[in-house]
Amino acid sequence: MADDDRTTAFGVWRFGRDYLKAAHTLDDADTNAWVASNVTHQCVCQGIELAFKSYVLAKGKTLNDLRSIGHSLVKCMNAAVDLGLPKPSAEYRAALDMIDRYYKDHEFRYIVTGMKEYPALGALLAVCAKTLYDAAPDVASAMGEPKMVGRMRLDLSADFGLTPSE
Repeated sequence: MADDDRTTAFGVWRFGRDYLKAAHTLDDADTNAWVASNVTHQCVCQGIELAFKSYVLAKGKTLNDLRSIGHSLVKCMNAAVDLGLPKPSAEYRAALDMIDRYYKDHEFRYIVTGMKEYPALGALLAVCAKTLYDAAPDVASAMGEPKMVGRMRLDLSADFGLTPSE
């Protein structure tokens, strides 16, 4: 079985949602109110990457296309926006720009010393949830189940309070 046959836009979307939920859960459980842990940042950034990539797959691109994008959140965002995903707000783009330099170089997985400046975790959680929400119709259509979008969005709305106007 080829990789493209077993990796679907919906599967990538679902993993993105799972990483978002993990980041949200870790943040809720963390007693340090000042800074979220590197593990929490890794989870939310992984979720963002997968959210954008699920849309790219839904638009007919391949795993090789995803590999060429790499792990840069900004490159993932640009690839998805170029294919028709709504542009994130200026606030969300600024958060992605700020966190991307750490995530693409795997600094949340490996110890890198020095001062760091991170955006608010809430902005990153919101970027991920909004991207998953916006990608849902195309992901559902790509799997041949356009009616599934309601369930996908309902799950996000229940967990993260998104509404159709957001």
